[in-house]
Amino acid sequence: MEFLFDVFLIYLAAVNIIAAAVVIYDKSISKLPRGSIRRIPEKTFILFSAIGGGVGTLLSMFWIRHKTKSHDGLLLAIGLFTAAWVAAILLLI
Repeated sequence: MEFLFDVFLIYLAAVNIIAAAVVIYDKSISKLPRGSIRRIPEKTFILFSAIGGGVGTLLSMFWIRHKTKSHDGLLLAIGLFTAAWVAAILLLI
């Protein structure tokens, strides 16, 4: 049972690292001329939060100040998924 919990923690760490990298990548391409490269859809950030990467998504968004001013719905969706994951982990512990 402890092995499965360790695998679960590794999964969560990997998903959060990838989610943070995607947010940072989207911020870097946002500075390019409009239309030169396709941006990451906001649905992708929500998807990463839904599969357990909410902490990495939120921390990286606030750290680099990406999509935090006028995207209240996006932040709410990511926050709700993150809260659900944190609650589930606390129940497992």
